[in-house]
Amino acid sequence: DADGRQLRQVTNSPEPKSAPDWSPDGQLIAFTVGSNEQSHLRVLDIPSNRFYDLPNKQLGGVEHFEWSPDGRTILFDVKQGDVRSIYRARPAGEDVQLFTAFDSSEPAWSPDGTRVAVASPKGIYTV
Repeated sequence: DADGRQLRQVTNSPEPKSAPDWSPDGQLIAFTVGSNEQSHLRVLDIPSNRFYDLPNKQLGGVEHFEWSPDGRTILFDVKQGDVRSIYRARPAGEDVQLFTAFDSSEPAWSPDGTRVAVASPKGIYTV
């Protein structure tokens, strides 16, 4: 680049990608892949150049996600039919667990990592 910045393409697959977000330590980039009901979360480990998909594509479409402040966990919402649930996982895709058992989406960690705010058709909740 003419002003000294390096430009490096880190993905090259044909499906649509959106919402890139760096992990707190700057070693990983999470982003959504695919569109609508088929979207899932992908994490790129920059040092190793490895990709991880969260969750498996049969779980449902991912729309929103958020890194925990310590970078060890990602929360993401999954649409299954007309209902959204939030799941948690480690960035490499291990330990995927249901986080909310009610219609909820758009997780947001508190700065200290002890609470999560979520949106629901009935209001905003903290977990």
